[in-house]
Amino acid sequence: MPGRYPKLIEEIEADNSRTRYTKAEIEARKDATPQADNNYLRAPDWLNDVARREWRRIIRLARRSGIFTNLDLNALGMYCQSYARLRLAYQEYDKLQAKIGDKQTALVTSKMQINPLIKLMQQEEEQCRRWGGLLGLDPTGRARIGLARNRKEEQSEFEQFLNNVQDDLNGEI
Repeated sequence: MPGRYPKLIEEIEADNSRTRYTKAEIEARKDATPQADNNYLRAPDWLNDVARREWRRIIRLARRSGIFTNLDLNALGMYCQSYARLRLAYQEYDKLQAKIGDKQTALVTSKMQINPLIKLMQQEEEQCRRWGGLLGLDPTGRARIGLARNRKEEQSEFEQFLNNVQDDLNGEI
């Protein structure tokens, strides 16, 4: 369905000059926004090993920012699985190139059709791009999410210390 993605409530609060929501509309939106626990982000069971490593890498980098919650687990899992399939397709294509010894010959099959690995790589790259944009893994998505987060009031040193201790206790996932 074409159209714009809805704005985060924090983004609306930070810059309400363009949207001009009333206070009642903003409060209603705050109440309707689901709140989720983001302390225990476990990888889905259906991820393969490569996808699980990508999951750990992203969670480790994003943990302190609090970007992901339990509501995002499946979307992040889909991104990681697409990434794993993309890496596998690249590895298979590299093996095929090494066997054939020619890049141009590896692009087509014996029936002069485009190699299915090329199509798979294109599809998985597109999936990674889409999921990455939705999850804030690309610069535009981070800017959209970061705009609201940067304008929030800063945590005290004690709160930062407690968050760091909690992250250390949770350990790597």
